[in-house]
Amino acid sequence: MDLRPLLWAIPIAVAGGLLFRSASRYKSEEEADKKPVSNDSPKRSVKEIHDDQFSSKRRHLIRVGNWGSANMAGGATLYAGSGDESLSAFGLQSGLWGFINTGIAVGGLTEKNESSDDPSKVQRSERNYSDILLLNLGLNAGYIGVGTTMIIAAQQGVCKSDQWKGHGSAIILQGIGLFILDALSWKASRERMRKLLNRNDEA
Repeated sequence: MDLRPLLWAIPIAVAGGLLFRSASRYKSEEEADKKPVSNDSPKRSVKEIHDDQFSSKRRHLIRVGNWGSANMAGGATLYAGSGDESLSAFGLQSGLWGFINTGIAVGGLTEKNESSDDPSKVQRSERNYSDILLLNLGLNAGYIGVGTTMIIAAQQGVCKSDQWKGHGSAIILQGIGLFILDALSWKASRERMRKLLNRNDEA
């Protein structure tokens, strides 16, 4: 019995579960951030919105770190124990991405919160963060394109086509996963920017 379809399905199912959990937690966390601090102050201050940004960044980095850690563990398992060339390539590529993403997350989590109540400074910080996320979204789309190209090349009989298929599939999965995580954070960033701009209009 050929177990390769099952082995392919397991990492995809695990990745899907992680992303679904991240999306669910994102929704509940961002809804909590929208709640007013007290009945006497229903609108959040500039400083509170800036603190929300810092908290949201940390949650995003933790999600990226969890995604990276899962890819490292799953990738190492597939690379070492699958016995299939395409699955080993998939595992190697996933593990390398996981290592890089985990490192980025750990490095980002060392950042300290420099809370500010200066509207222009907070808007600039939010805009920069949003731009970085937009750049990442573009890169993630590019990763998906690269992975798709590699799979097409594998189907055309390129040398070591099984490895091309495995590496390409892993890159597509990474692109999709990171795109979802970055899109969730970008949406939250735009919501905070809307609040800041609304405050300026009302001032």
